[in-house]
Amino acid sequence: MDGGLATPDAWRPVARTLLLLPLLLTWGYLALALCLGRPGLRLWLLARARLSARLLGALLLLGISSQLPLQAALVGEGWTDAFNLPLWQLYLATEAGHGWRWQLPLGLLLALWLLVGPGIHGSRWLWGFSGLLLASLALGGHAAATAAGLGLAHQLNQALHLLTTGLWLGSLPGVLLCLGQPPPDLRDDVQHLLRGYSLPGQICVALALLSGALNSLLILGPDGLLRLTPYSALLLAKVLVVATMVVLALANRYLLVPRLGQGPQAWQLLRQATAMEIALGVVAVALVAVFAGLDPFS
Repeated sequence: MDGGLATPDAWRPVARTLLLLPLLLTWGYLALALCLGRPGLRLWLLARARLSARLLGALLLLGISSQLPLQAALVGEGWTDAFNLPLWQLYLATEAGHGWRWQLPLGLLLALWLLVGPGIHGSRWLWGFSGLLLASLALGGHAAATAAGLGLAHQLNQALHLLTTGLWLGSLPGVLLCLGQPPPDLRDDVQHLLRGYSLPGQICVALALLSGALNSLLILGPDGLLRLTPYSALLLAKVLVVATMVVLALANRYLLVPRLGQGPQAWQLLRQATAMEIALGVVAVALVAVFAGLDPFS
């Protein structure tokens, strides 16, 4: 087949999603468990995440291992050149490919680490390395195309956006677990975590929104923000999805949380709203994976 979903171009957003989503979720979930969870709750959260960690590891392994074959297929004659080793070497020799010389082995290490299971002590290293790889994705893409000193500022802002987005989206599954049925002896720890999560969570959301807005301005410029292109249309769709997430987050914090003492219905609504926020976050990541490969001006 020569078109449709069979083309390398069509699979590029899939590969981006498989790379980005596991890193965001791993970074944010471990931040919640390791930084805000008391020892008992931390162990429970890490234990509950073992099966999900293996799934994320499998997705990350697919995403990271597909990068070089996909790039070779894009610059070559399609999928027949996916395993053309000289094309791999050619890509790694370019400015865009330099970072992948160390990102690829680090990504493979993290994927295998997630598949095997890091343990409580290894989780801290996994958290640090997942954040490093996540932030390093700012070395490529549109942020890397910005010239001179502004380019460095753009990359730093993009790294901040990736890290704070991961803290926001990745922490939500842990919050959802805490809102479920934790062991009775951990309920005080859950209350402590939820109280401690409020302020850092709001700061992360604010930083993610501000850095994302600045990214859009740096890429498109004031005039480009007003021009309708496939890139800007998908960006607008992402903005609407994220705005819905913000509304849900505000409703959770200021409407549902104060009512938790009134009965189980408020808990159920809070769980549903949090699950919806996670689903919308995944949609936002998928949209980013699509428009990240588009020309912003055509």
